[in-house]
Formats: sequence, C-alpha cells, structure tokens
Amino acid sequence: MASDFAKAKAAIESKDTEIEKSKRVALDKAKEMIAERNRYHCEYKQDAERIKGLEGELEAARSKIDRLEAEKTEEA
Repeated sequence: MASDFAKAKAAIESKDTEIEKSKRVALDKAKEMIAERNRYHCEYKQDAERIKGLEGELEAARSKIDRLEAEKTEEA
C-alpha cells in the first residue's frame, strides 16, 4: 500500500510539473503575442500619422495647382 501511495504521489508530482511547464509555455506565448500586437499597433499609429501628413501635402499641392491654373487663365 505504501508503494501504491508513493507511485500515486510521484504521478501527481509529475503531472503538476507538466502543468506548470505548460503554464509557462502558454504565458511566454501570450507575452510574445502581446508584444507583436503592440508592435503592429505602433506601426499602425505611425502609418496613420504619415497618411495625415501626406493628405495635407496633397491638399497643398492641389491648392497650388488650382492657383497656378487660375493665374494662367488670367494671363491668357
């Protein structure tokens, strides 16, 4: 009976060790996924800012084109 108890205890400890290892692996994977998500979010924000800047430049270029075309028609 003592050997059965020792075997059961060893089996439980082995399973506990496996569970703890699985938890660490899952936690590490979750940390990696969070880091990746944060990186993509930062890239998204930077891209959104670039788009706003480019839209502003495009609007300025369109205004300049309109002004130059107006000047050209006035001269003609």
